[in-house]
Amino acid sequence: MTNTTYDTLYLCEKPSQARALAKQLGAFHNEHGVYTGGGAVVLNAYGHLLNLAMPDEYSDHDHGPWSLSNLPIVPKKWEWRVKEEHLQHYAKIGKWLDRVKTVVIATDPDEEGEVIGRQILYELGFKGNILRLWASALNSNSLNQALKNLLPLSATDTTYRAGCVRRQLDWLYGINLSRAFSVSAGQRTSIGRVKTRLLTELVKREKKIKCFTPKPYFTATAKFKDVVLEWQPADWNKDFRQLPTEGEVTGVCIAASESQEILSPPLPFTLSALLANAADIGIDLPSGYAAVQKLYEAGAISYPRTSSTKMPGAGAGFAVHHAIINTMDCCPEWMPIECQTIFNMVHHNCVLQQIGAAKLHVRKLLFDLGGEMFSATDYWADPLEPNDEAWLLCEPDQLDTLERNVKTVMFKPGEQVNATLLVERTRTVPPERYTEAGLLRHMAEAEIGTEATRVDAINNLVKDQVVERRQVKTKCSLELSPTEKGMHLIDRLPPSVTGHTMDTQLRNALNYVRTGQVDFAGHLLNASKWLSLTINGLKNASNEF
Repeated sequence: MTNTTYDTLYLCEKPSQARALAKQLGAFHNEHGVYTGGGAVVLNAYGHLLNLAMPDEYSDHDHGPWSLSNLPIVPKKWEWRVKEEHLQHYAKIGKWLDRVKTVVIATDPDEEGEVIGRQILYELGFKGNILRLWASALNSNSLNQALKNLLPLSATDTTYRAGCVRRQLDWLYGINLSRAFSVSAGQRTSIGRVKTRLLTELVKREKKIKCFTPKPYFTATAKFKDVVLEWQPADWNKDFRQLPTEGEVTGVCIAASESQEILSPPLPFTLSALLANAADIGIDLPSGYAAVQKLYEAGAISYPRTSSTKMPGAGAGFAVHHAIINTMDCCPEWMPIECQTIFNMVHHNCVLQQIGAAKLHVRKLLFDLGGEMFSATDYWADPLEPNDEAWLLCEPDQLDTLERNVKTVMFKPGEQVNATLLVERTRTVPPERYTEAGLLRHMAEAEIGTEATRVDAINNLVKDQVVERRQVKTKCSLELSPTEKGMHLIDRLPPSVTGHTMDTQLRNALNYVRTGQVDFAGHLLNASKWLSLTINGLKNASNEF
């Protein structure tokens, strides 16, 4: 390390970020991963360089055998530890911090990135000026804009506190519940807020499949002219045999309407939506997630771990990410096929947003046929009105279907018709097992986990051997089902652990700190009290080991 004076140190999260930012700053001299030049120093932190200390690392903790009697463990003061493999790099960061007066945190623009950057500076005792780089992508234009608009640290205070409370509550849940149920069962058991909730969903689905009993029911359709009506029974269990299974039936139009509806393009991509769509065409979640990360690091797409469906500039503040967009015109040729495929998906989606909404013709009908209600809702695109087709022009298969569905026959209430009726007896079928794509969409809809944690949660369940992946010939996306170990684990957990309690506690705490509240100790205390009640319920049936 030379004695050259530097003005500002830029602390990134990953080597790829450091490379991109150093290039933008003109810091071209690279010495063992530290970029210097133009008065700037750029280096990275290797992700979660610091983590909350484990119980055995606290001096005031009883280091004896695991026991329900010393649970829950609630640190009086939270301590952080550096991963052993990164101790030398951590010390190097400390030495560079001693040589600058200003640090720009340039970690990922999210809660985790905020905690990673700030905690390193706090633990190393940095006393200088701290600013925040909030870049939505790693391409030149995005970095240039972010560098021109560096934020004061106060702008991301709530982001930091939200990241801290998430980490601390998840530590309390994971450490205490894993130890408590390991003691209770006499074997190592891993419990976590996200993965236990997720495993519960899979077990519920598996039980429904195994306990399913088919039930008969009827369907009926009526056809005349260009109309196909579907039966709308008041009671699906009704015996429909009084009507013939086929033949003519006379009916009357109850209601008819014609209108136009706006059809917006598919929503801009969140990470979950993008990975689910990729899984639908055969890119498994680990491969898809790795490809998305490579594209981001190469500056080809914007920050991916977003839950936003807003396009850039659509009224979002700096702390609200926009949806995933392409930041290059084409994917670099050297990138693997999964990256090429996912980039094309993102690029295509962005094109659809730019073209805008389409207009469809709609016909809604309601008929009384033999005392039963039948209805139809038909959508079509008029090939004589191409200006209305908008984004559908980029979806030829969908557009072709809509253009072939043009309806020319119109009806008025009171008009009588003769229809051909077909009644079929069928049976209900069990629910399908979740695929990777289906489970990811379910997690997003049910708000299980975050965009940054969902794929890891699924992968960890497989790693823990409580869930298995299987390739099914009829599906592109891999199927997921709980193992016997996973079924047994959920069966012995109380509803308070498998339900929404932990998520609700965390959501309340996050809502609290995101409104600007500084002290969230009360939420940690509430979680501790709940843990005590849960653990006390196990004490009479536990065996220590």
